[in-house]
Formats: sequence, C-alpha cells, structure tokens
Amino acid sequence: GRVMSVQNTAYSGSLRLRYSFLDAADADYSGMARYYRGYLLDAGLLREKSDAPYALQLGLLGAVDKRKSLLGFQYTGKETLTDTDQAQEILAQLQSDGVSHLALRYAGWFNGGLNQSLPSGVSVESAVGGAKGIQALQSYCTQNGISLYAEVRLMTATADSKGLSRFRMVARQIDQTNAKVYTYDTVTQKETDYRFILKPAAALHFLERFTAKSSRLSLQGLAISEIGAAVYADYTKEAVSDRQSAVTMYGELLKTAADSYDALMFDGGNQYVLPYAAQLDSVAFSGSGFAIADRSVPFYQMVIHGSVAYSGSPLNLSADPQADLLRCIEYGGQPAFLLMAADGAV
Repeated sequence: GRVMSVQNTAYSGSLRLRYSFLDAADADYSGMARYYRGYLLDAGLLREKSDAPYALQLGLLGAVDKRKSLLGFQYTGKETLTDTDQAQEILAQLQSDGVSHLALRYAGWFNGGLNQSLPSGVSVESAVGGAKGIQALQSYCTQNGISLYAEVRLMTATADSKGLSRFRMVARQIDQTNAKVYTYDTVTQKETDYRFILKPAAALHFLERFTAKSSRLSLQGLAISEIGAAVYADYTKEAVSDRQSAVTMYGELLKTAADSYDALMFDGGNQYVLPYAAQLDSVAFSGSGFAIADRSVPFYQMVIHGSVAYSGSPLNLSADPQADLLRCIEYGGQPAFLLMAADGAV
C-alpha cells in the first residue's frame, strides 16, 4: 500500500494574487499577452529588444557511451557522433549555402559526453577533438559571426559523478529518499537510467567550478540545460527548500552565469530565465492536448517575441515537419535542427 506524506513546514513567504481587468479591444488573449509583456518589461524581467539576429538554431551531438568489444572483452567506450572538425565543416557548408545567421548548441563534449557527469573538473572528450578542438571551434565561430553555446548540465548528476556527495548535494523527496529524474525506454516505457537532482546551492557550486576549470577554453556562450524547464524542490529535514525558494536560489545561479558568459541559452523558458536569456530552445509550439482545452494559441510567443530569440523542437525529428515549419514561421520562432555527423545506425 501507500502512505500519504506531506511537507512538514508551511511556506514562509508572502502569498499574493494579482488581478488585472481588461476591456474592449484588450479583452482577448492578444490583449492579455500585451498586458503581461508590459508587466514583465516594467518589472525588469524581460528585455525590451533582443540583440540576437533571427538565426537557424542548430544542435550538434558530440560523443556518447557505447558498448564495444576488443578481443572478446566487452567494455564501454566513447563513440564520436560529431567532432569539432566535423562541426566546422557543417557550419561552413551551411554558410556557403546561404545561411547567414547560425546559433550552435554543442552537446556531449566533455565529462562523459551526452551523459555528462558533474563538472567538478572539465575534461574535454578526446572523441570530439579534446581541448584544442573546442578552442578551435570557438575561434571559428567567433570569426564567422556564429553564436556557440556549449551545453552543460548543472541541475542533475550521474551516480558516479566525481565530487558528488549524496548526503550534502542531492535533493530529497518528502520520504527523505534521494530525488531522481528518470529516462525511459521509448518502446517498453520502463526505466533505463536515472540522474540525481541536485540542491540549488550544489548546482551553483558546480557552475563556479565549471567556470574556473573551463576558463582556458575561452567559451563565450553557455547552454544550461534543465534549469529553464523544471523547478526542483528539496525536502531535506530541517532545510526544506520549496519550489518558490528554489526559484529564488536559481536567480543567484543565473546571475553568476550571466556575469561570466556573453550569452546564455536555456530549455523551455520559465519566466525566471527570461532576463538572462539570449536564446531559448525547445519552446512549446503546441498545446497540452488535454480534452479540456478548446484550441492552442501562441500566448507565450506573443509575450516574448522581439525580446529573446526562441525555437521549438527540431524540425528533422518532427512527425510532420512541413506543418511544424509553418507553425514556426507563424509563431515567430527560429527553425531548429538536431544533427550529428556519424551514421544514424550508431
């Protein structure tokens, strides 16, 4: 059976509910979007205008773990999906084909590849070209007016991450077990792996470590995954941090990142990342599909359009790419693609 458990401390902050009444021409979702945009601008929670040009948002995958065999012995090794030389070739080809503005998100380039461990240190994978390869890619992007966002995962950690203390750094659920986020098999829907969810203070600590350890790479842009799309509470006894408190602590992390890098990219685009975002990735371009909803409207896009560049899911992974491209144009988004140089059979 199950035992119902609840948070043992009440929220200590103030609770406020704001009502704003719209009439006449503003009494529709367009008017609501205009009002909310004005509220965010007045509160300093949204830029008036983005400096980023409308660009093709390109995601490239670096390296991934793969089971391999040598002389009959099985081992886990790194498989190159796109190394830094191949990334430059792809960018050069796109520019020669007339794509004048590009934003590159490069994932899986250090500390284990796509299943990145915590950045207590920064070890660039030799499978993608090592530190010199990353430096060369950054230099190439700078010279050719391309925005490079090196992806880093700070909110979750693999179980074998160096420097990870499950007692001090991992958030806890109400039953005091370690909080985890799971990945599932797309066919069986069974759990295949998990990552620990970190306390906000631990995430800030590892951002500072990453910034110090990666300084030799001269990275100018960072794609911080997860933080813009999910808020994690921590129910550790005597040190409870609810979701609202977590957002406040996320703000310190985001400010630190903004002070350290020229441009930041986030997934999803929760409101608290908007003041710091140059690019948003994986923004929802469709509704929930719940039966209670009559139709989908681009409310979020109407609020942020012109203030931050954004893209939806990769068009090349869409079940209906033509319809999604038209929707991308309608919603003022950037076209997004997720690619790798390796053969798809990998």
